[in-house]
Amino acid sequence: MMVRSHLIIDPQHPGEEQDCIVVHIALFWRESRGTVAHWANWLVEVPDHAAGRFLQYAPHADLHTALFAAASCFASADNDDETVIRVLADEAALPWTTGDPGHISIINPTGDPLLDAKVAQAARESDKQFGIQASIRAGSELTETIASAREILNSEQLKSLMNVRDKHIAHSLTETRRERHGPIAPIKIGDEINLVERSIPIVERLYCWVNGTSFSITESQRIDQDNAEALWHGCNFKVLR
Repeated sequence: MMVRSHLIIDPQHPGEEQDCIVVHIALFWRESRGTVAHWANWLVEVPDHAAGRFLQYAPHADLHTALFAAASCFASADNDDETVIRVLADEAALPWTTGDPGHISIINPTGDPLLDAKVAQAARESDKQFGIQASIRAGSELTETIASAREILNSEQLKSLMNVRDKHIAHSLTETRRERHGPIAPIKIGDEINLVERSIPIVERLYCWVNGTSFSITESQRIDQDNAEALWHGCNFKVLR
């Protein structure tokens, strides 16, 4: 593990220019002719701001141990849904189940130390239960989301849409690879809208549990629609010829 400047070659904004902590991996092996070969690369890059937020949420955590655990998880990652779901679910509960007394503040203290301590303890227990419920919800929603994503990936609608895209939009082909393996059903009008509408909840849920914050595509669509209507109704057009 080492501290270094940013890894991005061409940073586009100050956030990408932050110093960072990098966890490296190195492999050594002996080749048949007796020489020792090696391969090295970095596994995890944590900008200073991200490390600071981690310690803000869990001030008593061991950053060194956490970074090596993250690198180990990344190095051993595979197409294992259960592992990914478990890690994200545990992460959803972390801010509420750390047991850190520092984030508990009594708005209206009674002045009685014993009573205030009981109130603070009750608040910590409430946070812990909230974290456990958030973890359970994350696991359930991620399981459903992955299943929904796989259903779309294996759907005939997507195959038809991607076939049209590959054959007539991205390329000009007489036959696609899909068609070589068998007939592809023609795309139907409205299939693209159906696929988008089915994808929106998947994107929103993944964004929520991976980033720890919500994002509404529906609300974004509404804002875009309002802006488009304001522009259209605010413009006057004069046909010259």
